[in-house]
Amino acid sequence: MSRLALLLSLVSSAAWAQRAFPFTWDSATLEPGTREVQAWVTPRLGRVDTGYTQLDVRFQQAQGLSAQVEMMFGLDLDLISFAIDSRDLEAHVSSTWRYSLLRSSEVVGLAVLGRFALGLDDGELEVRLVLDKQFGRLLLALNASASRTVRWGSGEGIDTRLEQSFGARYQVQAEFSAGLEVRSREAWQRSVHQGTAWSAGPTFTYASKRWWVALGLMAQAGANKARADRGNGEPLELRDNERFTGRVVLGLKTD
Repeated sequence: MSRLALLLSLVSSAAWAQRAFPFTWDSATLEPGTREVQAWVTPRLGRVDTGYTQLDVRFQQAQGLSAQVEMMFGLDLDLISFAIDSRDLEAHVSSTWRYSLLRSSEVVGLAVLGRFALGLDDGELEVRLVLDKQFGRLLLALNASASRTVRWGSGEGIDTRLEQSFGARYQVQAEFSAGLEVRSREAWQRSVHQGTAWSAGPTFTYASKRWWVALGLMAQAGANKARADRGNGEPLELRDNERFTGRVVLGLKTD
């Protein structure tokens, strides 16, 4: 067996292939009957005018239902700080489904992802299209998603988002890879455009046969600001994005 074939064999047997990037999804799904416990931690920093910071924590159980379908069910906790003495905790239960039509080892990988989150004051629906392609040690992935939030409580906020992301990952060793992600996010509130942000940053993944971890850091590199915010002296300041966003995703096989 060649060295490259051995490397690909090791990669295909590792659980971390289910999360190749922290922010960008790929088309791979868990094998039927395989279960994982996953924990996500996402700090968001850098809205200078408001002192706004946010820490997102997600716990979920993922299971392969068939050769093409994966289901995740979990609890999402968002700790938001608007100022030193003003904090808020938002909690949602969520369900995510990934349906893989084609694999990245074929002509192109293709998957559709749907996610629904329900809280006491709102509900969110997200639909995501995933394209990816494996070129030996190099994996390329492209995502496009749209989400809609409906609120029945007293709070206000962003109700519509569009997002596109691109990830490139190179397999350095059987257990370790490094790469780059680029992301664009656009938001509306009550049909009023809130701006578009472009971010980029490095990503790293490591795995054993029983657990895997994906690390990433996004820094805002550019912006198309809302009309009302132009000329305020902050070229990258937006209403729906932060200067820096990190993410750590940890997965543990339970079967």
